[in-house]
Amino acid sequence: MLKFRERLSKNCLPAFNLELVYQCAERALEEELNETCSAAKCVPMSGISERIFVGTWRDAADEKLLRQMCITHTLNVARELVDTEEMHRVESVPFVTSKSIPLSDSLDEDIVHHFEDAFEFIRGATRNGRILVYCRRGMSRSAAIVVAYLMESEGMSFCDAHNDVKDKRPCISLNLAFLQRLQEYEEHLEKVRAAARTN
Repeated sequence: MLKFRERLSKNCLPAFNLELVYQCAERALEEELNETCSAAKCVPMSGISERIFVGTWRDAADEKLLRQMCITHTLNVARELVDTEEMHRVESVPFVTSKSIPLSDSLDEDIVHHFEDAFEFIRGATRNGRILVYCRRGMSRSAAIVVAYLMESEGMSFCDAHNDVKDKRPCISLNLAFLQRLQEYEEHLEKVRAAARTN
């Protein structure tokens, strides 16, 4: 199963049947449970570009670290962090503008539905500041949002965007449904850009 995931992430296989995602997911989650729990307990926040960082809720609540990295905005994409003590700590950082988009790290989460909301906040943050996009461990949801943003804003392919984020934050591990959605999103962007070229 791990070999399947490696082939998917490194070689960027064509879009696959979502039914296969559900069949494989349980085994994949079992195999990676220990790895995920220990993986970067937490890897420090990672710079993906000059103005975009990916990390954990601990990074978002670390006022000293945020100041050191000149972070001006934080975007939480973990549903379980909304309205929690952790989130209140993040929101209490005085020099940071915070936003939450509650996503579940699950196979039935329609992550694409939230892209534009996330992109708008990231675009605003990166005009004159720096943004930390985070979830609980900074491995799946936050990484997926940043991969999608690079695809949309930089014209990158899914493979290139995913590999770019993984090179800079090796602990990322997007769930299989997010990988599927991002491949579908790449096809959508290609159609939109092709239509724009003909007009």
